[in-house]
Amino acid sequence: MLFGLNGSWVCLVLACVLVLVLVLLLGVTCAGLSTDEVFVLDGVITETLDWVS
Repeated sequence: MLFGLNGSWVCLVLACVLVLVLVLLLGVTCAGLSTDEVFVLDGVITETLDWVS
């Protein structure tokens, strides 16, 4: 019973944590590499929101 439901839940939680960490690392890396693009994107979003409203 050790690798029954409990084992599955542990694996699921570990997988979710791993994915979250990878996504965070990718996000930080992308933000660090393309800060200018992020600012441009932010400006476009802001202008679009202003135009819509």
